[in-house]
Amino acid sequence: MGNNPVDKTDPMGQYAIAGAGLVVLLALVVIVSSNLVLQGRIRKRKKEKIERNPQPNPAPERIPVDPNCNEKKETCDDPPFNAYDRCGNLEKNGFKDKNLGTARTATQSIRERRFMDYRDLVAEEGQPFDRFPEFGCKSPIEAEHYNVFITGTRKSAGSIGRCKCCVDKPNPHLEFRYQILNIKDKAGNKYTV
Repeated sequence: MGNNPVDKTDPMGQYAIAGAGLVVLLALVVIVSSNLVLQGRIRKRKKEKIERNPQPNPAPERIPVDPNCNEKKETCDDPPFNAYDRCGNLEKNGFKDKNLGTARTATQSIRERRFMDYRDLVAEEGQPFDRFPEFGCKSPIEAEHYNVFITGTRKSAGSIGRCKCCVDKPNPHLEFRYQILNIKDKAGNKYTV
């Protein structure tokens, strides 16, 4: 048996080292050649793509510019919207609710907390109201006052006001906001909120 350091035919292991070096060299040759083959395939594919579409993409068509582009965008500061408060300003003055039902529910909730009165409330149909400037609503157009009664009675539980206002976004438009004007306790004493 040759090349065996155990039986002293290759006591220094030189043949084994030379054999291992040959194996490493062969592995390197295989790796390098497979890498070259792979690079050749990639180049071939790139060339095929270029040949399939030899012309560059055409320039995109220009989109015509709207001549009205420089016009001023309409806001709540422009007529007819400027006759109304901005809804954000009204909310600071207490017109926080966006519908009558929410304002009625808020009235009922306050009565429950302050006066321990848990009876349901109903709002009667709105009536035109011209005293809104004192409540912070500058436009009386479509401003209304709603009496709120205890359900099943004509006993007043308070009142709610409605004011029309302007919202800028996405485009100026008009909306309503509602405010609790006053609340009455069980004895009928009136309180402002």
